[in-house]
Amino acid sequence: MKIILATSMGGLGGTETASLRLGSLLARHGHDVLLAASDGPLVSDAQAAGMRWQNIDFYGGGRTGYLRAALSFARLLRRERPDIVHCQMARIVPACAIAAKICSPRSKVFYHARGLNPETYPKIARLFAKLGVYIIANCRHEQQKLIRHGFPAGRTAFPPDAPPTPTTPCRPPPPFPPKHRAVSSCSAHCRAWTKYAPST
Repeated sequence: MKIILATSMGGLGGTETASLRLGSLLARHGHDVLLAASDGPLVSDAQAAGMRWQNIDFYGGGRTGYLRAALSFARLLRRERPDIVHCQMARIVPACAIAAKICSPRSKVFYHARGLNPETYPKIARLFAKLGVYIIANCRHEQQKLIRHGFPAGRTAFPPDAPPTPTTPCRPPPPFPPKHRAVSSCSAHCRAWTKYAPST
């Protein structure tokens, strides 16, 4: 399949790392992956992993910059006609979804939700439902929250926990230390447990 990963690669955070890992995995499995993102320290790694790169920055230049990026993305879609557009960040979804409807109607647009501010869920659920977007929720709790706010249940799912490898039994993590007990973000919760995951 031809897949466009639309994201920001401007730093070394979780979004950039997740985009690199996802794109690398897809490229290794034979998919044609194009990274539509701003420049950053991991772009050369993405290219070395087999991804093509188009410099599109949705986060620079305020509203004018966003509009410019949306137009560049529309031109990219008209040229590439991808099977899937995978958005790593909520801000870029409207531009990507509208561009897909106009320039590449057969493309399916996905948004990978990783925890939002509580007041954002109703807005996201209503807007993304109207735009025909599919949402990959971070966990069951987040999926149910989106559905409660009106997002169609048939267009959202969440990845199940990875099973332990046959040679490495999964070790249960110890209880969170007191400073982590009030963690509300699924992403922060997962990061806190990462060091206890089995090695591969």
